[in-house]
Amino acid sequence: MKRNGDIFVWGDNTVGQLGNVSDGTQKNVPVQVWNGEYVSENDTFIHNAVDVAIGGNSAAAIIQENKTTSDESGAVSNELANVVYTWGSNNSGQLGASKEDNFVNSPVKVDLDDVRSVAVGNEHMLALTKDDEVYAWGSNSNGQLGVGNITTTSSPIPVEVKNGETLAHEQFGEVYLLGAGKDFSMAVKSSGKVYAWGSNNNGHIGDYSKGNKVYPTQVGEKESNSLVVKETILEKYDGTVDTTTYKNVLPSELSMIYRNSSSYDVLKINVNEIYSNIYGNFNLFDAQGLNLIKLTGVDKSNFSLLNPKLFTLDVETAADGTTYVVITPNQNHKFGTTILTIKVGDYTKNVMLTLRPEGQLYAPMVATGEDFTVALKGDGSVWTWGINNYGQLGDGTYINRAYPVQVTLSIDEETGVRDYISDIKRIAAGERFVLSLRNDGLLYAWGDNTSGQLGVEINNEITEDGTAIEDSRSLPVEVDLTDGVDFTEITDIAAGKNHTVIVLNNDTVYTWGDNTYGQLGTGENGSYILTK
Repeated sequence: MKRNGDIFVWGDNTVGQLGNVSDGTQKNVPVQVWNGEYVSENDTFIHNAVDVAIGGNSAAAIIQENKTTSDESGAVSNELANVVYTWGSNNSGQLGASKEDNFVNSPVKVDLDDVRSVAVGNEHMLALTKDDEVYAWGSNSNGQLGVGNITTTSSPIPVEVKNGETLAHEQFGEVYLLGAGKDFSMAVKSSGKVYAWGSNNNGHIGDYSKGNKVYPTQVGEKESNSLVVKETILEKYDGTVDTTTYKNVLPSELSMIYRNSSSYDVLKINVNEIYSNIYGNFNLFDAQGLNLIKLTGVDKSNFSLLNPKLFTLDVETAADGTTYVVITPNQNHKFGTTILTIKVGDYTKNVMLTLRPEGQLYAPMVATGEDFTVALKGDGSVWTWGINNYGQLGDGTYINRAYPVQVTLSIDEETGVRDYISDIKRIAAGERFVLSLRNDGLLYAWGDNTSGQLGVEINNEITEDGTAIEDSRSLPVEVDLTDGVDFTEITDIAAGKNHTVIVLNNDTVYTWGDNTYGQLGTGENGSYILTK
């Protein structure tokens, strides 16, 4: 849509979705949408458009037209009115005019006035009027019209969305915007609350359930079982005190430093500032989307450590009467990782606590595969030794090593100079492959890839005699994450025999690789390989 309100389109035109009264052939250059029923003395094209939306094989536009009105005295006046025109596929009456034609190749007018927003789904449309009335028309196969039922017949006439006997504008109040998915609909209130209805087989209504919704349902309307800790103090080994970094949020992962027996980090958690986390008021204008309710009666008994030998738990009362649970490194241990669990009733928060020596970036760790070992040093470098028949040592060769070799990122072809992977904070080993997570969230993998466990495409190469070559990588490759996963969101990694698991900071789990026995947890069998 141009700034002057002209609309240009291009691409597929099989069912008239370009709206230019053409012969149905695709257009690889922009063509202007015709006026259809829109009256213009100057030409045959639509003008004065203020909004346009597309979906499936249909389109809709809001056009400003002159409207003649008269008052009680008979005085006549002209004013601009926003009306809706639609074109394209009409197999479910989604054009809002008639079901007589399966498609219309020039715009037709919908019987609605004063429209300020429009949304187009696969076979249905939505419109929002200036009075916050929400209208829907077209297919209702999944309840996407929001009228309280699911029907195999569709409605070519706009009907007002409702919740039981309550019309949408009475339930929503002031509406900010609309959205239409393939078979579901959404409305956002001016307060930022989000409502959705229609198809929900993949949970896209967002109310923690599955199953179609025939009425508008508030997104996020469920109580979670997680905790929010709002006051945490980290007394640093160097004598400084951090009272701001962890205030209002205790992260799911925290690193603490041990210098010596009299100098180390100490973590203090205010037991009077622990809350349950309610998602019922998920809000687009609220950064947290939380409704926190304070939990009372919290004490040391609500805290536990997976490895109590690494840290100790104590209670301390400050001069102002505030009670803290104090987490202190055990002087007999200088590094390691454990889980701190805070559980109050049905609410739980788990925090991965890492203890590392001063000067070391990360807590050292080891992992073992089939006849080989992987070690992470405190400086973030990775070392391996043992069998190397699938390149699982990551040194660019397939030679077994009876001594530690550093994992190589790349080798200069001319000089042979090696660049090593660095800044690694976590490692995991499968049967014949290795994973390593860099501090910035980048995930590396190397070794056996016959089941796609490295998260990259399998090379299905064969020899001249037709023998299949098993795929493997002797140098680390970057895992190509899909599904909108942000590398920086990865908090933990794990390796099975021939499959990979990652956990994100919102506790979402992703898997890929061998799935012969359903080990990916997707509900299906068959290996899954990450692809773009």
